Amino acid sequence: MKLFYVVSAMICCIGMRCTDDPGEPFYTDMFGWIQKSTDSTGVNGLNLRIYDLDPNDLENTRMRERTTAEHDSVDGYFEIDSIIYSTTNMQGVGYVTIVVDSTTNPNWPSQLWQPSLRGGVDSIVLYIHGD
Repeated sequence: MKLFYVVSAMICCIGMRCTDDPGEPFYTDMFGWIQKSTDSTGVNGLNLRIYDLDPNDLENTRMRERTTAEHDSVDGYFEIDSIIYSTTNMQGVGYVTIVVDSTTNPNWPSQLWQPSLRGGVDSIVLYIHGD
């Protein structure tokens, strides 16, 4: 009977360890626009911090920075490639966060977005509120 309990405990430990596996990452190339919420005009020169899952350690995040600019005559454009937006075992919203910090963007209040991303290429429009 002791052998049964020992084997059962080992199976439980192995099963619990397998659930710690974050799975295989899902990547997307993301591009988008930051627009004023009042009139939907694009905002150039915003410093963005973009957080996503770290490809070297999927249980942690990494941070990359971009600045919005004019692209194809439209203001507020930004682009970032190879965003990890979820894994086969970690799915949902919240793994990607885009931050505008008032300390690096003095004319704007701090704001953050957690967009819902899907597929190999995704586009988003984010609306920013003024002071």
